[in-house]
Amino acid sequence: MENKTEKEKVEKMPIDEMTSKDYYFDSYAHFGIHEEMLKDEVRTLTYRNAMYHNRHLFKGKTVLDVGCGTGILSMFAAKAGAAKVYGIEMSNIVEHAKKIVTANNLDNVVEIIQGKVEEVTCQ
Repeated sequence: MENKTEKEKVEKMPIDEMTSKDYYFDSYAHFGIHEEMLKDEVRTLTYRNAMYHNRHLFKGKTVLDVGCGTGILSMFAAKAGAAKVYGIEMSNIVEHAKKIVTANNLDNVVEIIQGKVEEVTCQ
């Protein structure tokens, strides 16, 4: 399910060869951007409340979280009753997202996948 060749290309790519696309995906690999979003309580709680107050829309469903970052919205969807959640993220933050999901005992519902949404296959 992982597109390791694309990941490896970006990791080993000399900075002077990186394109704007490479910089974009790489920027989401850093904690700072995710910390900033998570600390925005209005944003985070609004997403959570929207999911929790509409559990009927999630119950038993399969959810695709594109650009899942740390996996926070994937976990909200799982807690709202989703049967399966696929979190897709291109940047290397996925390694942390997987640990966060496991630490919250949601790895039986949430699957974090590294890759571009256009290139990933969910099973």
